[in-house]
Amino acid sequence: NAMLSYGDQIIGAGNATWTTTDNPFRDHPIIRVSSELRFESGAFITAHDLEFRFGPNAVLTIEEGAQFNCFDCTFINTCPETMWKGIRVEGDRYDPMQDDTHQGQLRLFQSTVAGARTGVWCAREVAPGVAHPSYGGGAVRAYDCTFRNCIVGARVEGYHRFDAQDVELPNISYFTDCVFETTDTWTTDN
Repeated sequence: NAMLSYGDQIIGAGNATWTTTDNPFRDHPIIRVSSELRFESGAFITAHDLEFRFGPNAVLTIEEGAQFNCFDCTFINTCPETMWKGIRVEGDRYDPMQDDTHQGQLRLFQSTVAGARTGVWCAREVAPGVAHPSYGGGAVRAYDCTFRNCIVGARVEGYHRFDAQDVELPNISYFTDCVFETTDTWTTDN
């Protein structure tokens, strides 16, 4: 099985289900990303059993209004000696309800994120480690997942959600039955 490497890939608006034999990456079960895989607003993608391998400084970005649902997927660095940036879930901090229209949505089920500087970050990164103040509110919901050998497993920027009576509600991001771990193979490329 040949390994294909993709530079910037933009997934536009629309609904799709990706599997190991039916996806936009020539139907390969292993997808290598050398720079960015971006889901634009309006994209609603569900992936099953895929492995995404990221080059140094590569990133997966979910724009506000996009949703990426992953079942038994792996997100990992291509080279064990170098880390990738991780997954960014953008939102609109001025949307008080944290709804799907204005917030990026990432849902992980029995999936693994490994070897990233920040496994999942609900923000738009404008410089290394610096979030744009207007793009908080993106949501990640992880169920029975593993975050392995990431400098930061998950980072959710400040966001306040309110109901119609101006009562503050909890953020809709959560991690249920997840494991955050480092192993003896953990490395940082600082």
